[in-house]
Amino acid sequence: MDLELPRAIEILQNKDRTYDDLEWLSRYLYCLEDYRSYAVHLNQVSLLQLCRQMSLEVYEKKETIFQKGDPPNKFFLILTGEVDVFAQHGKDLKLIGKATVGKQLGERGLVRNLPRSLTACASKHTNMIMIPQEDFNRILGVYVFAKLEKARHFVEQFIPHVGKYSHSFKERVAYSLHFDDCKRGDLIISKGDLSEQLYFIFDGEAAITIESGVKYRKNVVKLGVGTCFNEECIFFGQPSSFTIRVSSEYAVIASFKKQDVFSLFPEETIEDLKKNFKLKLQGRNMLIRLASQQEINKVSEQDTNQFKLASKQARDKLLLYIKRNKPSTPRRIVETSRRRYGSFKTKLEFMRDCSPNRVREESPMRAQESPSRYREDSSMSPTNENRSFQEGKLRRRITELSKPSETESFWL
Repeated sequence: MDLELPRAIEILQNKDRTYDDLEWLSRYLYCLEDYRSYAVHLNQVSLLQLCRQMSLEVYEKKETIFQKGDPPNKFFLILTGEVDVFAQHGKDLKLIGKATVGKQLGERGLVRNLPRSLTACASKHTNMIMIPQEDFNRILGVYVFAKLEKARHFVEQFIPHVGKYSHSFKERVAYSLHFDDCKRGDLIISKGDLSEQLYFIFDGEAAITIESGVKYRKNVVKLGVGTCFNEECIFFGQPSSFTIRVSSEYAVIASFKKQDVFSLFPEETIEDLKKNFKLKLQGRNMLIRLASQQEINKVSEQDTNQFKLASKQARDKLLLYIKRNKPSTPRRIVETSRRRYGSFKTKLEFMRDCSPNRVREESPMRAQESPSRYREDSSMSPTNENRSFQEGKLRRRITELSKPSETESFWL
């Protein structure tokens, strides 16, 4: 990134950009996390339009980028440097967070057309990508608004006691959510980790797993949409009690930072999350204890009595799987041999019927289909008259074949 950064800054400072410049810039900016979250939802034409509207703004250390109450006329992406975010209470400013490279500033104000609710200052020399409000709303406004509304409904439905607060408060809580797209088997948190994020399942499913070594992994408890986990790290300062992985083909994991939880969540919400965690912990530990006691044996037809608690459909599936994957038994081998022997015997009989000692009837019938037709002991053998006629014809033919040809008489 550092090697290509000068070219990116040069393109952003130059207003006359070629198509190749815009295409290169759209690819390069994928290294910025928040830009990437927008870009995956845009086609190539929209991406190039977005890059064409970008410009570079430079801020020195302690320089103010915007203040609380300013009009929302700009959207920012941090290209280099760092920004301090302050909440203003009267004349006092309280530091509530930092925005680093790849993060955006000012999105919510642009979508809602609301004055700035926070103050942002550069903590060191910072290069910012700026997009005007009109262009941002034209290209990205629909997607950002839909995403924010979906997050707000999720917060209202699954976070205790938040639903009774104002619309703007719920939007503020929803706006602090961070989303990660995951696929089956992706690790969210390991047992013993001390994470500073409170997780919710936004879409899909996850599972608490028991893991032993690299190969053995067993899902014990399924976690559905709206389930909260990692409360022990946030509220009690303890390491994670479980290993949790994604169990569905696709999942979206939403998370709050620890500082956002304590600054945004009401006290009654935090107390309810603590109580719910203690109740969930008892049930989860019981299931894990029971699962750990079970022996993992190879599945065989004799072991199906282990699955007495399974439904009939699940048991039938298991038996079908065993039957399909069962190796060949001696009886099956014998049956296969008999079939092969029968086929060989039929071919042998046909070959025997071609012997000169056999009398073959001159007819268009295929001997291969019914070779026994021409046997001497067959019940369908020719009559005596036909037999004598055929024998005479066969003798004449043998006599003709026994005479030497002209070529043979020459050599003789």
